Amino acid sequence: RRALSLLTAAKSGLSHGELEDMLSLVDEVLDAVFQYWKPPSPRIPPLLLTRLLADLRAYVVYRGVDGVNVLAWYHRQHWETAKNRFLDSKDDRLCTYRTVGDYFSDKAAEDRKVQGQPLLLHGGMATMDAQYN
Repeated sequence: RRALSLLTAAKSGLSHGELEDMLSLVDEVLDAVFQYWKPPSPRIPPLLLTRLLADLRAYVVYRGVDGVNVLAWYHRQHWETAKNRFLDSKDDRLCTYRTVGDYFSDKAAEDRKVQGQPLLLHGGMATMDAQYN
């Protein structure tokens, strides 16, 4: 549920790594995955996400966005259905968008071993054609 809500909330889609990192920020997901054992580093196992995406392969597609392959819904109707189902309540929206915001603002980078996000996406200097995160 949380993976699909994150994918739905992302405007241009999410890379495999971004989705894995964001799922590692959600305590509800980690508690479900690690019911019987608490690992020293709270990260979602990569194989678990790979299996989930294999199950969703008929509904999601990889697209190139700004030179990065990202996961996105295959059809707008899939996105609309997911939005109505997974982002229907205020609490779901708040939790999902807070997770996305925390991830891209580096708020949780230290706590959960999530890689920090660069401020400048292209080039080494701030120019007119630079993209900021």
